[in-house]
Amino acid sequence: MKTDKRPPRWVAVVLVVLGVLALSNGLEMLLAPVWWYQSVPGVPETGPLNAHLVADGGTFNIPIGLGLILAARDPHRNVLMIAIAAGAGVLHSCLHLYSHAAGLLSLDHLATEFFGIYIPAALLVALSAIVLKQPPAAAGDFQAVV
Repeated sequence: MKTDKRPPRWVAVVLVVLGVLALSNGLEMLLAPVWWYQSVPGVPETGPLNAHLVADGGTFNIPIGLGLILAARDPHRNVLMIAIAAGAGVLHSCLHLYSHAAGLLSLDHLATEFFGIYIPAALLVALSAIVLKQPPAAAGDFQAVV
């Protein structure tokens, strides 16, 4: 009797949701940097708009979002993509934590950061760990060739 060795189905659902959010954020940053700058709480407080820099950020979020959506098809095989996205999220979170500690960002929009930066990063770290704990789906399907 075979047991299902794939990660739980909800892992793929969370990957798709996080991927769609990253992809849509990246597209907004790339295609509508002024709108993005004015719409995201706390962003205008970071200084004057640099549309090129905002669009640059979008160019990184787009492949991360696409990668997470594609990784959802086979999370174990694509765990490196999940881990890379987790690393990007952790680095982004660290930058914001440092910026708060240094007095460069106010705490007025901490809830926005919590839901938009810290939780997604923590979810991606957790998903990476969950997927890595699972053996490959096809591990039991291969037999040694003698």
